[in-house]
Amino acid sequence: MKYQSTKTYGNDRGLSCCFRQWKADSHCNLIHGYSLGFRFVFEADELDERNWVYDFGNCKWIKEYLESMFDHTLVIASDDPLMADFENLHEQDGCKLLVMDGVGCEKFAQYVYHYISARIENESGGRVNLKSVECFEHGSNSAIYYGWLRGVYIMKISEKIKAALDNGYLANDTIYEAISDTDREELIEEVKEAFQGVLDALVIDTKNDHNTQDTAKRVAKMFVNEIFRGRYYPPPSVTAFPNAKQYDQIYMSGPITINSTCAHHFQPISGNAYVGIFPGQKVIGLSKFNRMVDWVASRPQIQEEMTEQIADMIQEETEAKGVAVIVKAEHFCMTARGVKEHESDMLTSVVRGIFREQPTIKAEFFSLLNNMKGIR
Repeated sequence: MKYQSTKTYGNDRGLSCCFRQWKADSHCNLIHGYSLGFRFVFEADELDERNWVYDFGNCKWIKEYLESMFDHTLVIASDDPLMADFENLHEQDGCKLLVMDGVGCEKFAQYVYHYISARIENESGGRVNLKSVECFEHGSNSAIYYGWLRGVYIMKISEKIKAALDNGYLANDTIYEAISDTDREELIEEVKEAFQGVLDALVIDTKNDHNTQDTAKRVAKMFVNEIFRGRYYPPPSVTAFPNAKQYDQIYMSGPITINSTCAHHFQPISGNAYVGIFPGQKVIGLSKFNRMVDWVASRPQIQEEMTEQIADMIQEETEAKGVAVIVKAEHFCMTARGVKEHESDMLTSVVRGIFREQPTIKAEFFSLLNNMKGIR
């Protein structure tokens, strides 16, 4: 960025805040307080019509936000073992309690950064970035949280996530266990910046083209929160019930809508899944099959592996004697590009347990399948 400007809310502003870092091996694990201060660094490639990076006359909302968060507030970490005591004190109007996933100037700066930066970017139409937030305890101690600097992400969240993954991170792996809610928001920012680079490389003038001014942000949110949510969000909760009547016949569910993405060309895979179950001691609600299929499908992948992963998850959740999964789908990497063939579908099947071991039961499953809506 070419220009920078700063705004400081000093310790004299009276943001009287108490907290404790309960994991500390020092007196910092006791409740202690400071009059916190904050310093913001704004940056932009272009000045506005008044030759300003950011209009400081429009900063009243920042001051109000800081006061609402940190003025006469007791900040406690969400995993503090004394949480129940602090909540009880709050309920008795003994304190104004704020619970965060971490406590201290580093976390305060990070928390404030994410809130302020999102609004600054929205208000300025992407012209202004919040480069950093510094949080002061007093004249000697402070911590700085950086966001974007000269188009390069200073603390790449993707690198942090990769370091936490012991088993790799292939396109159709789910990696949600290594990602917190804060990580996910940072990842969206990193993807946005990267996709903006793609648009720039395609020679699209996103600054002046009203259709693409916010495209990078929209695409980043879509990738992380929607079409690839099976990578970044936990699986759906599945409640099992006893097979009280010891039902010992096949039951089926389908068509279940499939919306996935081909890992080769990042084009849509659109179709239906059909599930056959030969139950054991447990059964689950029919809607859970739809949720499991959607969660597995929401990743970049190939259809063969997706069908296997759907069967794996259903087998794990149901502990059925037999599981069968059929996926019939259209691939836009064939219909929208290449041969542009609109009449071809791909059909994959996975059969496990009794469906694989007993030919008569397997034949019964495929006979029933032929009567399911949409299979022909």
